[in-house]
Amino acid sequence: MHRWQQLSVLVLVLVGCGPAGPGVDGGATGGGLATGGSGGSGGGGATGGGTAQTDGGSDDGVPVRRACTNAFGSALSMVHGRLDGTLVSIVQPGAHGCNGDADHLHLQVQANGGVYDVAINVHDTLNPGNVALLARNGPELFPAWSEGWHPNSRLGYRLVPVSSTDFVPLSPTALAQALTQEFANVNHLTVYGNGYGPTGMHDIHYVDGNQYDGAIITRPLSADSRQLFFRFANDVF
Repeated sequence: MHRWQQLSVLVLVLVGCGPAGPGVDGGATGGGLATGGSGGSGGGGATGGGTAQTDGGSDDGVPVRRACTNAFGSALSMVHGRLDGTLVSIVQPGAHGCNGDADHLHLQVQANGGVYDVAINVHDTLNPGNVALLARNGPELFPAWSEGWHPNSRLGYRLVPVSSTDFVPLSPTALAQALTQEFANVNHLTVYGNGYGPTGMHDIHYVDGNQYDGAIITRPLSADSRQLFFRFANDVF
């Protein structure tokens, strides 16, 4: 069940990276930390943007921010996958236009000429409790960044591994603020989740623990990436 229309709050916790884990499997099925999926695609649509950012890391380049847009690309598909692109806008919860809504912080990510919507829950409307966040630095354990949409790329929290006890819950306001800080200096990023249609992604959170989970990787070109994982209050793994 997609929870694209939920908002919960998530506390941002910074933890150090542990051992490298089981590694990467380049196929389209679960196994290892994350799989590469199909070749990248992208295109169509105008560009969009939002919050200003500063230093994105030595390998990340200079961030570019533009006014957010309602004109999106059309290259995504309604499957679990990975979007590799650059962040051009941050749309705060409650914003009008640019696909904004009260329950999500939206990122606008440019890939191969198109801009795509990424909806991140800051409020869980179906269950009591807050959305919880785990944010950590660590070596890049994911497939190499390659601009575009990679359908059937898999990610499993249990295989990373991370545990539900590693996460810290935050109020919607605190979570939105924490994420805005996290993305302030971001240029390149990788997003795991489900395409809700050709224009965007949702389910950027724990789903099954094995292969259909969502996450965001910033500094993907660096040897020390930033990894953001999300869960709802009733998720135990």
